[in-house]
Amino acid sequence: MLAFRYKPITRRYLDIDRTLMSGQAFHWVRDEHAVWHGVIGETAVHLRHDGDVLAWATEPTDRWDTIATYFALDVELEPLYADWMDRWPRIEEIIAESPGLRVLRQDPEVALISFICSSCNNIQRIRTMVQHLGRLKAGRFGECGVFPAPRLSALKCIDERTLRDRGFGYRARYLALLHQELPSDTEAYLEGLRALDYASARTQLMKLPGVGAKVADCVCLFGLAKSEAVPVDTHIRRFVEAEIGLDDESSHPKG
Repeated sequence: MLAFRYKPITRRYLDIDRTLMSGQAFHWVRDEHAVWHGVIGETAVHLRHDGDVLAWATEPTDRWDTIATYFALDVELEPLYADWMDRWPRIEEIIAESPGLRVLRQDPEVALISFICSSCNNIQRIRTMVQHLGRLKAGRFGECGVFPAPRLSALKCIDERTLRDRGFGYRARYLALLHQELPSDTEAYLEGLRALDYASARTQLMKLPGVGAKVADCVCLFGLAKSEAVPVDTHIRRFVEAEIGLDDESSHPKG
C-alpha cells in the first residue's frame, strides 16, 4: 500500500485535476479513488487532493523536489493573477473558474513526442497514443504498476506501418522519422535548447518532422520552460478574442 505524505497546499495554489486534465501532459492516469499516477523521470508519482491538503507518494524514494519542480511550485500565482487582471479585467472570471491551474515543467523529450501526437487531435485520443508509446520497451514503475512517459529510444523499435495500424494516422511517419533526425545524444541536444532564447529554440524545433509553429510553441512552453511561448490555434484565438477581448494582432503567438 502506498505510504502517502501530506503538504498543506490548497487547490487554489495547485489544482492537480485541472492541471493534469488541461492538455499539457497525457501519460498520467486517474484511478477510481481520484489518485493520479504518473512517472516523472525515473520516479513514480502518486497524487490526490484531500481537502486543502495534497497527499503525495513517490517511488522508489521520497522525492518531493521532483513534484515541486514538475508543477512549478516556486511560481506564486496570486501576483500573476493580479497582473493579468490589471491588464485585462475580463480575465478575472476565467481565473475564478480555473484557480490552481499551473504550467508544467516537463521533460522536453516527453513534450516533443506528446505534442507531435497532439496535432489535429483530441485529448482522449492523444492520451491513448502517448500511453501506448509509453508501454514500448518499458516495464511498469512502482507498486501501482505505472507506465512511464514516452521516450525516443522506444520509437527505434517500431516502424511507421505498425504505428499506422495502431491508429496514429499521418503522425506515424513523423514519429518514425524523429529519432533519425535528432543527434545521437538526444538528451543533450534537447537540454541544450533550454540555453537558447525562445525564438532560436523554436526555429530549431521546427526543423524536426511533424513540428510546426504550434507544436514548437507547446514544446517551448511545457518542455523548455520558455514562458514567452504562446501556443495558439484557431480555437484558442477565437476564445481569447471573445472572452478576453484582445485584438487579432495581440492574440497571435510571439515569434
